[in-house]
Amino acid sequence: MPIRLARLFGTLLILSFLSYAIGADRMSLVQNEQSLPVDILNHKNNILSGGLLVSVSHTLCNAGLLITMFGFLKNIHAFFAGCYIVLGMFATLLLALGGIFLQLPIVASENVVAFTDATVLQFQLILQLCSAANFYMYQCGMILWGLGGTVLCVLLIQSACAPVWLLIFGITGYVVFITGCLLELFGYQYGVLLSVPGGLFEIIFSIRMIVKGLAPSSKIKNGLLSVFGVAF
Repeated sequence: MPIRLARLFGTLLILSFLSYAIGADRMSLVQNEQSLPVDILNHKNNILSGGLLVSVSHTLCNAGLLITMFGFLKNIHAFFAGCYIVLGMFATLLLALGGIFLQLPIVASENVVAFTDATVLQFQLILQLCSAANFYMYQCGMILWGLGGTVLCVLLIQSACAPVWLLIFGITGYVVFITGCLLELFGYQYGVLLSVPGGLFEIIFSIRMIVKGLAPSSKIKNGLLSVFGVAF
């Protein structure tokens, strides 16, 4: 992969990470079931900007990095390269939809005409539904992203263009991350803790892509693929 494309991938991956993290933080008020319509309206600009970061900026960054890497991976294995970009695109779509759902309470807040106990209960129900929709879309989206990341690491091992130890760490991190998302879906709140290895890999990998790019190395043994049971 040309160094300029590797740097583009690394930069987009970091920007994608930051876009979602900052955007989700700016929309945190919507996920507080105790929030009132007046609270939402007072922080409307923060919530809207968070939605733009999650549903627009994050989506564009992900699309860019997926397309950039696909051009390289298709020369290694066309089928699995296709799996990588499809998984990544569907994951990105789910995350974008989750961000859109968190904008809906703004509409509900603007249409509140009388502030009564019944209104508060109805509004809190809307918050719960929108927050739940975002939660399930996030967890399912991240499971798909983790599967795509695993495919990426396995293909890069075959390409002999990055250190095997880093890619094995990436595979392990993504498997742990997927496990955390599945546990969250079943009510066990370990997702944040189990996302650390995968997130750390993406940060390290992004920096390496920007600094060194992807270049073949005789030190990387393609035979390691057999460990993962993948036929190429």
